[in-house]
Amino acid sequence: MNQKEHIEDSALRKDAPVLFGLSKQDPFRVEDGFFERFPHEVQALASKPGKSPLFLWLKRAAVALPAMALVLFAVHALRGPEVPLASVPVTEEALLSTTSDQFDTQSILAGLPEEEWPAFDSVTVQLTANEALAYVDQHDIDLTEYLYQQ
Repeated sequence: MNQKEHIEDSALRKDAPVLFGLSKQDPFRVEDGFFERFPHEVQALASKPGKSPLFLWLKRAAVALPAMALVLFAVHALRGPEVPLASVPVTEEALLSTTSDQFDTQSILAGLPEEEWPAFDSVTVQLTANEALAYVDQHDIDLTEYLYQQ
């Protein structure tokens, strides 16, 4: 090895120490007689009886069923007690929050046959003075126009 090769070799050894740490033998070398034995070993493994599919399903079920039972128990336990709807008190706020758009006569009666429809008579509403003023104010009714129409 001459001086120039030695300098290049030491520079490469410094830059890539892992590369110089690799062995110099062929990595694809196999032991003697490997290719003669290999087909027989593969055939022996292929003909060896494996686990039956029933055993595999039983093994999976043994894990899945307790896990499923645990999930169902957690869902059932974390659910609040069921309260019948008849016992839930209806507050005035809940009644005020519903609008007439949610409950119109046509949508309510759409599912009933005509013979089951209730008879609708005229309704007379008696409003107090404050209620009438609130109604006029809420619906932006011009009272002067209303009075002149009469």
